[in-house]
Amino acid sequence: MEQLEKTLCSRTITANREIMRKDHTIAQAESGRDSFAKAIYERLFNHVVSGVNRALLVDHNANPKQHSSSSTRIQSQCAVIGVLDIYGFEVLEQNSFEQFCINYCNERLQQLFISLVLRQEQEEYAREGINWIQIDYFDNAPICSLMDNQKTGMFATMDDSCLAVGNITDPLLLETMDNKYRSQQYYDSRRKSPTDKSLEHDHHFRLKHYAGPVVYDIEGFIEKNRDTLFQDFKRLLYSSQNKVISGIL
Repeated sequence: MEQLEKTLCSRTITANREIMRKDHTIAQAESGRDSFAKAIYERLFNHVVSGVNRALLVDHNANPKQHSSSSTRIQSQCAVIGVLDIYGFEVLEQNSFEQFCINYCNERLQQLFISLVLRQEQEEYAREGINWIQIDYFDNAPICSLMDNQKTGMFATMDDSCLAVGNITDPLLLETMDNKYRSQQYYDSRRKSPTDKSLEHDHHFRLKHYAGPVVYDIEGFIEKNRDTLFQDFKRLLYSSQNKVISGIL
């Protein structure tokens, strides 16, 4: 516990070839704590999934005659567990980076539903000459592209800001997005709509999701997207006497 407390409250730095410890601010300690918790959760989840995969692994070199029937053999070679965890669309009094990520997942799930159920099914009906009532739907592909396009999307813009040299702040990130997405119909901010007093300068931007508009507060986006896990935390995990914890790195 003493080592954990030390790691949560300070970190090791190297300056002029000297190793020293630097105390965290309250904000840095909270951010480090959250990153550490997420890192443990992610690694434990992957550890469990890997264990399940090993248990389901089929030896394809085994003698097929060992199976009583061809159907049993096919089933044993295709053993799969599928997990779908749906977050649910979130609109809170104050929406931050977490809600941004959750709502993005829902946009992608909606796009998958549109593609597999609405678009492809109706295209198949048309090819087969089946009479049906045309279902009109809102295609949220432009919203997905706005958020996750590898070059111009909002996630890419955040990543670029995190990698930029200098003191990049949340208001600077918002200004960058305001300039970059000025012509986007699904993006809005006070800089883009000066008369909209529901949006606060240097704090808010609004995305028009398929489920409805959501106002996000930019504060914390840079740090949460960076999600820095200091080396001290990694060393702490590696030196753990718990074999599961030390083995998940």
